[in-house]
Amino acid sequence: MTHLRKMMLEELQRRNYSQTTARAYLLAVRQFAEYFHRPPDQLGPDHIRRFQSYLLQEKKLSPRSTHTRIKKFIPESGRIKVMTLATENTAYTPPQVSAITGLPLPAVHKAIENRLIRPTRVRGRRGARRLLSKSDLLYLRLEAQGLKLLPLAIRRQVARKIARDSGIDAMKLSEGGVILVQCKSARNEVNAALRRFDEASRMAQSDSDIMHGTPVYKGTRIPVQSIADMLSQGATVADILEGYPALTRRKVELAPLYIKAFPRRGRPAIRPWAKRPPRRVSRKRLTG
Repeated sequence: MTHLRKMMLEELQRRNYSQTTARAYLLAVRQFAEYFHRPPDQLGPDHIRRFQSYLLQEKKLSPRSTHTRIKKFIPESGRIKVMTLATENTAYTPPQVSAITGLPLPAVHKAIENRLIRPTRVRGRRGARRLLSKSDLLYLRLEAQGLKLLPLAIRRQVARKIARDSGIDAMKLSEGGVILVQCKSARNEVNAALRRFDEASRMAQSDSDIMHGTPVYKGTRIPVQSIADMLSQGATVADILEGYPALTRRKVELAPLYIKAFPRRGRPAIRPWAKRPPRRVSRKRLTG
């Protein structure tokens, strides 16, 4: 067993992965290295993109299968780091866009319906998905700041200019400069939100062998949804950290962002006892 393989196996065991999952990760890394005839520690993001293209175009895998296959462990600075080729780095789903820009999800879909932005459609096993680019994030952030109050024709004009030049700092929407749209500050806000989004994406994992695939904090069995629910119900960060010392303040604060960007699929769990009065109430006096 090579030193690199041993490090990977130890990290997988530390994360409490099952033997089946560990074998799948090791196999994915071996296939990745064999494709380039180089050890994994000499491969980087460019190689991952090329390998993804190979899986999509030559192996004819679906985008979902490709995303699953592309997950792997790469050593970095003496540690094992989970590296995924996230199409999310260049393309984002509507819920992710809503979480990043602060624009409500219905407003994101409305912008797509009005053809203010044109998403890329990617077909997978569960149907087609609509993915938006980083320039779309900039435009939708402007929508969240109040651009949506302007007439549709003006908004389309702004969207076209941003699509042509996403690095534009400001634009005049009339000859006399009656309307001036500042894009630089919105771009800075989007970049800051993207860093928070990337941090939130890296802090959680979803494995079918861990709580049936429920997203949990890496290295733990603590569901991210539970922490987000506690915050929404009024619990403070200090209270949560007291009950879950394995977490950090930053991880707790990012829980709502993660849940908004990666909403649960399917119907919510049925709780027949919720919002119903008790069938019987008894009172007993305690003695002693």
